[in-house]
Amino acid sequence: MEILKNNNWCKINEAFQLFVNTGRIMPAALRPEVERSWNRCRNIDPWTPRPNPVSQAECNQLVKKNAELMEFTRPVLQYMYATNTPNFEDNIAQLTEKTGVILDICTRVCTLPNPLNKKVSEESIGTSITGIALAENIPIELGGTELLKACYQTCYGGAAPVNDSDGKMLGVISLYNNYGKIPEQPLEFVITAAKLIEDLLKNKHQAHSRPITDNKYFTEMINYIDSCIVVVDKEGKIQNCNDRFVHLMNVPRDQLLGKKCGTYGIELENLISDLVFQNKDYFSVQVQNQSYSCLLQNNKTIKWGKHYENTLLLFRVADLPKARLITSPAKENSVEAIINKGLLQTELMETILRAAKFPSNVLLEGESGTGKELFARAIHNASRRANKPFIAINCGAIPKEILQSEFFGYEDGAFTGGKKGGKVGQFEAAHEGTILLDEIGEMPLEMQVSLLRFLQDKKIVRVGGHSSKNLDVRIIAATNRNLKKLVADGLFREDLFYRLNVIPIVIPPLRDRKEEILPIANYYLNYYSDLYELPKMTLLEETQNLLYQFNWPGNIRQLMNVIENAMVFCNSNEISPDLLPVEILTYKPGLLEDNLGISAHKERELILRALNMSKGNVSLAAKSMGISRNTMYRKIDKYGLHCTKE
Repeated sequence: MEILKNNNWCKINEAFQLFVNTGRIMPAALRPEVERSWNRCRNIDPWTPRPNPVSQAECNQLVKKNAELMEFTRPVLQYMYATNTPNFEDNIAQLTEKTGVILDICTRVCTLPNPLNKKVSEESIGTSITGIALAENIPIELGGTELLKACYQTCYGGAAPVNDSDGKMLGVISLYNNYGKIPEQPLEFVITAAKLIEDLLKNKHQAHSRPITDNKYFTEMINYIDSCIVVVDKEGKIQNCNDRFVHLMNVPRDQLLGKKCGTYGIELENLISDLVFQNKDYFSVQVQNQSYSCLLQNNKTIKWGKHYENTLLLFRVADLPKARLITSPAKENSVEAIINKGLLQTELMETILRAAKFPSNVLLEGESGTGKELFARAIHNASRRANKPFIAINCGAIPKEILQSEFFGYEDGAFTGGKKGGKVGQFEAAHEGTILLDEIGEMPLEMQVSLLRFLQDKKIVRVGGHSSKNLDVRIIAATNRNLKKLVADGLFREDLFYRLNVIPIVIPPLRDRKEEILPIANYYLNYYSDLYELPKMTLLEETQNLLYQFNWPGNIRQLMNVIENAMVFCNSNEISPDLLPVEILTYKPGLLEDNLGISAHKERELILRALNMSKGNVSLAAKSMGISRNTMYRKIDKYGLHCTKE
């Protein structure tokens, strides 16, 4: 979704803060449709939790009224979801009826046959992806701080209306992600899915007599996907495919249709079961006497009516070692998207996006737990290498004796106990992609020489080998140590330091990013609710104040653990202060006393945030900041802020 990827999120963040604090809309900061929605939603409180669901009786009535729409939309949602790669398995394909009640969703945990009872119209939750599509009957992509409710601002995606033959709206379908990731599919994919549903409804008497995959809009829809797609029936015969697959096979589409996929080496029975999908994620495709190793990204069997059952296979061509490396599970259950998509309200966001545009080496410096790996992933995902491998290596976790072979691989017979046929090193596996060298300060001096040589000529030689190989790998290094001091102490090579330090990025600790604490906390509330299938939870106001004032020595990692622990032991849908660790409950910050050397801009930001959190109650705001009420009044007068005197 190109608009979301190219949005000026720093400017949009500023516009959001201006709007919620003053009611004014920043000129030229928003798209016209977003600005119109904000104006319609002025009565929405951005800080309140999600609204209550509609009654079951109302839901039952809506299901009955929209039964035909749901019948024809259900398989389309399933096919939409089947186009998600593993990194986006938490995407949601959704149907919402015309008054804003969600009728059906398809996502990673399960496909839900019964409608959900949430209402997502503008009147209910303010500016949202589905809300604008409903209000203006237009397709839209939206996310982050374009959404007015803070609890939804980790959501990114697109929506398109579904209309009847007279142009009257029936509902909206959407594809979005609640964890801050922008879906890979373009908005045109969602628009075409809506056209497919409209065509099925228009020709409903003929629709049941042929597979959905025969529809021209289905073919158009899957052609928007970058990976190869092939749809096969129960007998393994190819029913449809996208242009990527046609290009790979180098055979005209009409000659592929009806052929058994086994003809091309795709053995269906070895790919469809979940067990095989998790443990054997690669297979071979035979193309004109040549074998290609392919990475299976998704597969889904979908039924339509009584007679049709097809399986969609999503895959991409990749050499075998690379496929294994890049699909190893990464711990992305955190704030990659919060970092990558705009909840940062500082110049750091611009630095990350700027760094992503160039292949230069990056050095990330920051305390433990600040999210250095996630910043590295954010840079990779925003770069032209986003669809190539990202491999993270912890330099302090690999014994120095095998670092050379882990980095650059080894040839057959290089040493006793080595793998027969040799092994591809991590640098070679990351060709055209990005390598993160985490804890670079722990790298032994002798290995630093080899790394320096690679940075100079971009060539590797496997251990036990003689020929060199040119590689295109972007290097991002990360450390929580002072590399300049290590250089002065003779523990880190000065020439290597300057090679790595082309784009230095210092990641501030969470205590210096106060405005991000509550958005990150809300992100984890959503994440763990879905992960553990818990009801949606909110933070009580007192709990928010305690989280906001704490200094977080363990940074984001500590905040993540606090939220998870609180949710595990919570017996309601509200996180109360008694669920927080004692060190948070007893912490006395004293953040804004007059003798503290804090910048005026930052101090003003903190005071504004405290006043917003307390809804203008100066006593509560002062308490949350650990200062006296009189001191708070002096600060308010100093910065010309407005509040009601108590």
